[in-house]
Amino acid sequence: MNASTELDRGKVPMRILMVWSENLNKVGAGRTHFVHLAQQLAARGHQVRILAPGYRPRTTEPLGVPVTYLPVGRRSIFAFLLFHLLVLPALPWLILRYRLQVVYNRGLFHSFLVQAMCRLLGAVFVVEINGIGDEELRTRDQPRLADLVHFLDNYNLRWASGFICVAQKLREELIRRGANPDHVWAIHNGAAVEMFFPGDAAEARRQLNLPTDVHLIGFIGTLAPWQGLDLLLDACALLPKDSPPWQVIIVGNGEVRDALAAQSARLGLGDRVRLIPAVPHKQVPLYLQAMDLVVIPIHDQRKLRYGFSALKFWESLAVGLPVLVPDACEHGGVLGQWNWPGEFKTGDAADLAAHIQNTLSRLPELRARRQEIHQIVSDEHSWAAVARQVEEVLLHLTAGKKSKEAS
Repeated sequence: MNASTELDRGKVPMRILMVWSENLNKVGAGRTHFVHLAQQLAARGHQVRILAPGYRPRTTEPLGVPVTYLPVGRRSIFAFLLFHLLVLPALPWLILRYRLQVVYNRGLFHSFLVQAMCRLLGAVFVVEINGIGDEELRTRDQPRLADLVHFLDNYNLRWASGFICVAQKLREELIRRGANPDHVWAIHNGAAVEMFFPGDAAEARRQLNLPTDVHLIGFIGTLAPWQGLDLLLDACALLPKDSPPWQVIIVGNGEVRDALAAQSARLGLGDRVRLIPAVPHKQVPLYLQAMDLVVIPIHDQRKLRYGFSALKFWESLAVGLPVLVPDACEHGGVLGQWNWPGEFKTGDAADLAAHIQNTLSRLPELRARRQEIHQIVSDEHSWAAVARQVEEVLLHLTAGKKSKEAS
């Protein structure tokens, strides 16, 4: 359904400002989410503008929507704080200049002040929640900063017009902390299905110089401790060596790279585990097309506590791959609906090994369904689908505001 059809049914285009407090040059899941959502809302006929810090150098990538940069110089903690300070005078000017109806925020720590301005100037203020900030800081051993963020959130949670969370457990936590249940929605991340789609695995392996005579078990992402890659190697050590033949490829950079190499040697996995340095994002689809199975082995309960909606989960599914995830995440319902592998017991290497072995035994059946799975993701979990859901929330909030003003 195109944007004009939606608008013909009475949906009036909205004027939306999307506030991004990080570096638009920095490639990552958060930026991918933010930029794709902005682009898809614009594609649906809405007037979308981004407000971001003007870190030097600025991005030269065409984003498809106009960007207002606030001058803050080179990236630093001072520049980050300066951006938050400059937002306060810039926002009223932007709301009045562009007659904005919605301010969609990701990353401002003084949301309650911004909401006060929006309320005075007649705009709806929506906050996107991708994690619990104070909990993230505690995992990084920054308790004082975590206490400050928790204190500010006591105000932020009560002032926003609405919250959009990327996981249901995040929604539940916000409500537990005091947010109005009627103002909190859970909308998962999505996949760029125009980039991530089933391809010729043999050709992908030829281009990437990967073996063609083994099953490839893969992971692509930052090699951080919380990713749980130690569990993946422990599980692989339990697999039969040659029935069927397999190899693990782990693509990415990070602090546990050397530890993974050492663990692989200790477990006797030898050349069955291949560590490949991080690749440009545009190459990720090709690596996924070369794989037979993706494993997301995270078992850190601090990360799983508030849900799970990793981009690599949706992108792997968009390629039509089976994706094994811990049962502490909240995707079992999605995968079960499609009769698709599959959840394993969180932190259980033996159970993960059994699921890997079972999935490899089903590959002919699963490969035959790749295009079907891609189409389901396109219809229900693409960025266009995410934008449709966000649009409904924003329309609901703006309509509610008009109704209150009328009464």
